[in-house]
Amino acid sequence: MYYKHLDTLIKYIEYISDKEKLFIKIHDFDGFLANSKRTVKSVFGSHPGYCVYIRSSEDALRYCLEKELDVMEKCKEGKPFYGTCYAGVKMYIVPLFYEDKLLGFVSAGRSRCEYEQAESRIERVATKFHFDPQRMNKLYFNTLGIGEDIGELEIEINTIASMLELLRSEFTRSAILQGPADNKKVLCRKIIDYINMAYMSPLSLDVFTNYFNCSRSLISHSFRAQTGMSIKQYINKVRLEKSIEMLLENDYSINSIARGVGFEDTNYFIKLFKEAYGYTPGEYRRLNNTNHSE
Repeated sequence: MYYKHLDTLIKYIEYISDKEKLFIKIHDFDGFLANSKRTVKSVFGSHPGYCVYIRSSEDALRYCLEKELDVMEKCKEGKPFYGTCYAGVKMYIVPLFYEDKLLGFVSAGRSRCEYEQAESRIERVATKFHFDPQRMNKLYFNTLGIGEDIGELEIEINTIASMLELLRSEFTRSAILQGPADNKKVLCRKIIDYINMAYMSPLSLDVFTNYFNCSRSLISHSFRAQTGMSIKQYINKVRLEKSIEMLLENDYSINSIARGVGFEDTNYFIKLFKEAYGYTPGEYRRLNNTNHSE
């Protein structure tokens, strides 16, 4: 049922986006959509021309992605709010929670600031990232809408966020992770499935002890007997493999990648990465980019 509900939600978001000419994005910091074993789009509607121009700069795009962490801090207050990005685009933000954990947020909108505030932001961004201020000004006022909010559409965006939260709950309780652990091989397979689907979440031996209602000794010994490694080693292995994908596919900072795959300590992430691959994450990215360009 999880996939059926996920497909229905995607169609609903597409409908709202197309009907209202609204730009909607799901910021999935938890990773449950990325781990759903199928490709799930996170952006609905086309980026406004102004945003496309901003994102044409690798430095500006990287800055955009890093500023999402500031939005996450604001989302910890637990209430929807209107925000303005550093480049002057206004969005409606709805935090996503599962129990007490902040999963990410949904952003919607494509409106602009008042003239004086917009002029000030455009000047700062143009100077910082060496953009053409005249082109920025033209794109800003021609491709962004008027107004500070999305009005009645708040209800639709709040509904989308609520549906995502329900999906997260269903994801955690999906059948692949449930059922009696009738033997050590089945128990090990279920633990591996859990880790592969929820590696971004805080994971420990106690998590599996409580979830599968088994003793720490049984889970620890069964897992090592079947895989040849401890649960912690396997979790780190999966997280490092996922970090490789993030390093090669986007320009997130090393700190953001560490947090994105589940490491709370960036230095620990760098240490494990170098032990596993012989390079630091930054060195690995630069080496790959060099090879790719050749």
